[in-house]
Amino acid sequence: MYSYLRGLPSRSTLKYYFENGRDVGEYLRNEENRPPFYDHGYMYKTKDRKAFIVYQPYGALDKMDEYRQVIECWAIEQGIEAKVYGYDYGWYTSSSYLVIMGLDLSDIKVEKALNSH
Repeated sequence: MYSYLRGLPSRSTLKYYFENGRDVGEYLRNEENRPPFYDHGYMYKTKDRKAFIVYQPYGALDKMDEYRQVIECWAIEQGIEAKVYGYDYGWYTSSSYLVIMGLDLSDIKVEKALNSH
């Protein structure tokens, strides 16, 4: 797995980018492609060229279920998958949680962060 794009594609939707690995077309308005609560995001590819995005929003611990529901509903509307992990999976601090989006996340394995309690 390797990182290849900091942030979001600016000329294609996430679904198109995941399917084609290219960022082509007209520039999108920021809100057209921005997942809910997006912050600290990177695109990654696996060795077999499967693309996905990982991002780390900050939020209140007592609102985790609300964040998860909003993010997962947005992903379904976009035709992609989303997995939302709790604060023990964030790599910044225990105040950020982890979100992964892609076309097929069935073989993505996530471990707790080293800074988790």
